[in-house]
Amino acid sequence: NDTVRYRIQPGFFVADPANPESQSTVPVYVDTGEIPAENFCLYGAELAAQFGPLLFQSELMFAGVNQTDNLYLVFSGGTAMASMVVTGESREYDRTRGAFRRIRPRCNRTSHRYWGALELAVGVSSIDLNDQNIQGGRLNVLVGGINWYMTSYSIFKFNLIHSFHDDPVYDRSSSDIAALRVQVEF
Repeated sequence: NDTVRYRIQPGFFVADPANPESQSTVPVYVDTGEIPAENFCLYGAELAAQFGPLLFQSELMFAGVNQTDNLYLVFSGGTAMASMVVTGESREYDRTRGAFRRIRPRCNRTSHRYWGALELAVGVSSIDLNDQNIQGGRLNVLVGGINWYMTSYSIFKFNLIHSFHDDPVYDRSSSDIAALRVQVEF
């Protein structure tokens, strides 16, 4: 429909963010609204490094939008995170997908106890959706999390999310989210 829109929730999704038909109870914090556009480009760079159970990942994104009124907009965002699996496991890297696979907990066969794998994670992200005539807001987010991989296919995740929001209409605010997610993967 010759428009583009950028918006995001603060680090916790209860619906599929890629499916516009799915409904979420977590509000969108920054939103450009529909922008009439001739075209747009998305540029990104990713970096990841793993040292045994320690993982670092970062991503930087820029979106350039040619509006129909000949204005050129630039929006930016980025994220960085670090995690450590305190039980010693590490992720395999899938070169064909360009992504790390899920953690597969080891079983302690000598004591016949099985506790799964425990991961501690921290992260920071930022997005700026303000440029020229579009004032979509700015959002900075801090995240701390504990992930328990009970089996290779079940995960319990607990995150504390603190966001700093700068909205041109509603001014500055902050919020806290405590999120618990249970996943079973197939």
